[in-house]
Amino acid sequence: DCIQFYFDSMSKDTIAQGAVLHFELVPAQLRCRNCSTIFKPQDTLWSCPKCEGQSVEISKGRELYIESMEVE
Repeated sequence: DCIQFYFDSMSKDTIAQGAVLHFELVPAQLRCRNCSTIFKPQDTLWSCPKCEGQSVEISKGRELYIESMEVE
Protein backbone atom coordinates (compact mmCIF):
# COMPACT_ATOMS: atom_id res chain seq x y z
CA ASP A 1 0.00 0.00 0.00
CA CYS A 2 2.82 2.37 0.88
CA ILE A 3 4.64 1.84 -2.41
CA GLN A 4 1.45 2.35 -4.43
CA PHE A 5 0.75 5.57 -2.48
CA TYR A 6 4.19 7.01 -3.23
CA PHE A 7 4.05 5.82 -6.83
CA ASP A 8 0.69 7.58 -7.27
CA SER A 9 2.15 10.77 -5.77
CA MET A 10 5.27 10.72 -7.94
CA SER A 11 3.46 9.79 -11.16
CA LYS A 12 0.83 12.54 -10.93
CA ASP A 13 0.68 14.57 -14.16
CA THR A 14 3.01 12.13 -15.93
CA ILE A 15 2.42 9.42 -18.49
CA ALA A 16 2.45 6.90 -15.62
CA GLN A 17 -0.48 8.54 -13.81
CA GLY A 18 -3.18 5.97 -13.12
CA ALA A 19 -0.87 2.98 -13.51
CA VAL A 20 -1.53 0.15 -11.09
CA LEU A 21 1.27 -1.80 -9.44
CA HIS A 22 0.80 -5.49 -8.66
CA PHE A 23 2.75 -7.01 -5.79
CA GLU A 24 3.59 -10.52 -4.71
CA LEU A 25 4.73 -10.69 -1.12
CA VAL A 26 7.76 -12.83 -0.36
CA PRO A 27 7.41 -14.46 3.08
CA ALA A 28 10.14 -13.50 5.53
CA GLN A 29 12.92 -15.97 6.18
CA LEU A 30 15.52 -15.57 8.90
CA ARG A 31 19.04 -16.90 9.42
CA CYS A 32 20.55 -17.42 12.84
CA ARG A 33 23.96 -15.76 13.11
CA ASN A 34 25.03 -18.27 15.77
CA CYS A 35 24.29 -21.62 14.10
CA SER A 36 23.26 -20.58 10.53
CA THR A 37 19.83 -22.24 10.82
CA ILE A 38 17.34 -20.81 8.32
CA PHE A 39 13.76 -20.54 9.57
CA LYS A 40 10.51 -18.64 9.24
CA PRO A 41 9.61 -16.24 12.06
CA GLN A 42 6.70 -17.17 14.32
CA ASP A 43 4.57 -14.06 15.01
CA THR A 44 6.87 -11.63 16.83
CA LEU A 45 9.19 -14.37 18.12
CA TRP A 46 12.40 -14.17 16.14
CA SER A 47 14.59 -16.53 18.15
CA CYS A 48 16.26 -19.50 16.51
CA PRO A 49 14.27 -22.73 16.91
CA LYS A 50 17.50 -24.78 17.00
CA CYS A 51 19.81 -22.90 19.40
CA GLU A 52 17.33 -20.29 20.72
CA GLY A 53 19.77 -17.55 19.73
CA GLN A 54 18.47 -14.01 19.44
CA SER A 55 21.00 -12.82 16.85
CA VAL A 56 19.19 -13.25 13.53
CA GLU A 57 19.15 -11.55 10.16
CA ILE A 58 16.48 -11.34 7.48
CA SER A 59 17.61 -13.52 4.57
CA LYS A 60 14.41 -13.26 2.48
CA GLY A 61 11.40 -11.01 2.39
CA ARG A 62 13.00 -7.60 1.88
CA GLU A 63 13.55 -7.81 -1.85
CA LEU A 64 11.62 -5.85 -4.44
CA TYR A 65 11.86 -6.89 -8.08
CA ILE A 66 10.10 -5.64 -11.18
CA GLU A 67 8.80 -8.85 -12.69
CA SER A 68 7.27 -7.30 -15.79
CA MET A 69 6.23 -3.98 -17.26
CA GLU A 70 3.72 -3.12 -19.96
CA VAL A 71 3.99 0.15 -21.83
CA GLU A 72 1.58 1.48 -24.43
